[in-house]
Amino acid sequence: MLKFSLVFVAFLGITFGNDITCPPEGQHFYPHPTRCAKFIECNDGVLAEQECFGDLTFNPVVGFCDFPENFECEDLPDTVPEGPVGTCPIQNGALVDFLVDATRCNVFYMCNWGTPIQMECPEGLHFNPTKNVCDYPYRAGCLSYLKL
Repeated sequence: MLKFSLVFVAFLGITFGNDITCPPEGQHFYPHPTRCAKFIECNDGVLAEQECFGDLTFNPVVGFCDFPENFECEDLPDTVPEGPVGTCPIQNGALVDFLVDATRCNVFYMCNWGTPIQMECPEGLHFNPTKNVCDYPYRAGCLSYLKL
């Protein structure tokens, strides 16, 4: 059985909120940021919040609603902590470490000797934690809890 926490999905593959940019073509399904029985659907660039039938929960591994015993998930509380997600390493390494923000897609933190230093992407861009750069929202893969 797979373990899953919605907190980690927040930065894997979706943007959610008033400034969302769904992929312009095709149909795409993403987990809801706080509710296991809901999901986000993008159809040709149009976002819609959907709900699974009955007791099913959205399984992001397979991309559709599934029996809860096939994928463990817990709803998040309605309030999400603010600030960086995770902690910075005490020592600087050969590469710079970055942390994402819990509530803002355009904010990220650069680690410096254990201290997260808040940075902000230019207007219209979101931080992409896979590439560690500011990127177009549909490629950055961010969930903004402020805009639920």
